[in-house]
Amino acid sequence: MSLWGAAVDFGSKALDLGGKVFSGAANFAGDAFNWLNDNPAAANLVGGVASGVGQAYIAAEDREQAARDARLDRELQRELQEERLRAQQIAPGDGPANYGSYGAGVTRGLLSDGLLARADEED
Repeated sequence: MSLWGAAVDFGSKALDLGGKVFSGAANFAGDAFNWLNDNPAAANLVGGVASGVGQAYIAAEDREQAARDARLDRELQRELQEERLRAQQIAPGDGPANYGSYGAGVTRGLLSDGLLARADEED
């Protein structure tokens, strides 16, 4: 048997197996839907349980998201409060009252020979 013949034979067997699996799954689904059709009360019960499980999962996700949002909101409020406190503690008049000592430390240069030097000499 040639390589091509072996590949065709393998492909044919794979398709047959896939067809059998698909056929089996289709038969199972058909049987399940027939059972649900024959037992509407059981179908309602199964549907209700599935719906309840889905709603419980969604509610748990919502609670987790609400907790994350609340934590982030608390952190933001804490940061804003700290910023407000820092802003309230600033005193506009605080700081060096005498800038004359600055001019004395400036070396001779283009700017220091000009206005800064003259202002220091006038004091």
